[in-house]
Amino acid sequence: VELHRGCSEGCKCVTAEMSPVCVRDGPITLSYYSPCHAGCPHPTNQDNLTNCTCGSAAAQITRGYCRDKCSIFVLYNVVNCITKSLLSVTIIGSLLITL
Repeated sequence: VELHRGCSEGCKCVTAEMSPVCVRDGPITLSYYSPCHAGCPHPTNQDNLTNCTCGSAAAQITRGYCRDKCSIFVLYNVVNCITKSLLSVTIIGSLLITL
């Protein structure tokens, strides 16, 4: 696993303690191993994550993993269940005809 990106090369981050950070920069959302791996200077306040080099000045940086909700997840499950049900009916019917 490559933890270092070009934006945090000079930071010399250690991987001893995991403290995930989410960087949302427009349509791009990335989770980093720690604030150091996101290119953030050592924060004086635990919640103050600013001036990070991995992301633009307008990037929104928060602690924790990036969580995105899939808006069509329920629709995907419904279509998947219907498709598998119809497929199983045709397979069983074909098997009975073959026998």
